[in-house]
Amino acid sequence: MSLCTTQYSYTLFTSYDAYQAYIKGDVQEAITLFGSCVAQNPCDWQSLYNLGTIALNQERYDEAIKHFEKVVELEPDHDSARERLLYARRCEEEQKKKRADSEQQKQQQSEQQQQKSDAQNDSSSNDKHDDQRGNEKESHGDSDQSQQHDDKSNQQEQNLDQEKNDESEQKARSQPSSSKNESSPQERDNASSSQAHEHDADEKRSAQQPQQGSGAQQEGKQEEKELGNALEQQLSKAERGLLEAADEIDRAAQKQLLYRVLSQDNKESNANKTARNNW
Repeated sequence: MSLCTTQYSYTLFTSYDAYQAYIKGDVQEAITLFGSCVAQNPCDWQSLYNLGTIALNQERYDEAIKHFEKVVELEPDHDSARERLLYARRCEEEQKKKRADSEQQKQQQSEQQQQKSDAQNDSSSNDKHDDQRGNEKESHGDSDQSQQHDDKSNQQEQNLDQEKNDESEQKARSQPSSSKNESSPQERDNASSSQAHEHDADEKRSAQQPQQGSGAQQEGKQEEKELGNALEQQLSKAERGLLEAADEIDRAAQKQLLYRVLSQDNKESNANKTARNNW
């Protein structure tokens, strides 16, 4: 028996064993046996065709394309190999496009998260600046209040000294009557009581000023928080819209691929029946 006949006999029986293993569901064993046939006989287009079909079913489109191209090179009139070659190329293009879309979607999500974190950081920094400005205003208000209090105290002391000096000058110039002497202490008491009332009123007004300033500050913080919440809600709505669009695209692609695989399986089942009849 010549080498060519021996080689053909080996590939014939090995190809039959590989076909039986594929029918039983042992796909890996079938791949190994078909590969052994191609190693013994590189022109065994039937084993190459079967390897391409298995790779196509497993969505290994690059390997399927290589096998079907070799089959078309050996058998130019093999219409089924040409059809499966075109189908594998289309599937490979769709797979690449899907991967690119997925990567683009991930990049957009990462950019949105980065923008959201930047917005939160800006909001927190603005709150800190507002707190610092509020603290500075409060400190300035306290210092102004203490300064006003000191000024008022000094003014009161100066007024008392001036009154004492005026009284002493009046006593030195003339001797007043007894009724005038009795009324002068009462006038001093009235003056001192009126000054005390004015001092209390000034202190109340100065105490109310910081409270009003703190209320305005709280209103400003509340408005900033509301704006931040509105921004977060808008971002979350945009993210949900993107995710829903991506899910719809995935479901459409899966339906289309399932339809193609079912059509391909029907064709393969018919081919298997024909092969079994031939065997």
